Amino acid sequence: MHIHPEYTSPRLVTATLVKLHEWCPLLAWLAANTLPRIAPTPSMREGRRSHTREELRRVAEELGLRRPAVQVALASTQYGATGTIDIIDKETGTIIEVKATARRKPHRSHLAQLAVYTLLAAENNLKPRRAAIATPEPRIIAELPADTYTLQWARNLIQRTRRTIESPIPPLVTQPREKCRYCTHRHTCPYPNLD
Repeated sequence: MHIHPEYTSPRLVTATLVKLHEWCPLLAWLAANTLPRIAPTPSMREGRRSHTREELRRVAEELGLRRPAVQVALASTQYGATGTIDIIDKETGTIIEVKATARRKPHRSHLAQLAVYTLLAAENNLKPRRAAIATPEPRIIAELPADTYTLQWARNLIQRTRRTIESPIPPLVTQPREKCRYCTHRHTCPYPNLD
């Protein structure tokens, strides 16, 4: 396994790395530290197709947002984190993360990503009041309060993810067989549970 040549400390943590970390800490470590970069999963490719600026504006309009901005890149100097929010309506303080593949109930990893976006918006004085995950139909499938609990959770997520990706060795992770069997990164994983 080759360590990424740009390995430095402290590492910048993206909202995507936090999402990966909540799904599988090893996946976040591989994404941050190996060459070549890990390939996008089929759901990531589907998500990219549904994340054109025009498609995000359509979703925002159908959700009734009056002044939406789409694909808003934000950074936190205090926590060394970055992320690009799909939709934010500054007038209402609404953050929307669009998930093409989360049809029913989003995974905890999606909520973790949304929490980081809420923290980034708060630090950039965008006054978030509502954070939600929507499907392209659109349909709101989950919400997080933009409160001190969510902000603290986001800080903890960033710290945990940073500790993992800064480690010179991959974390020892045991995932359920079903999770590993469908993971597109199982061929580069040192601990796949494929038995």
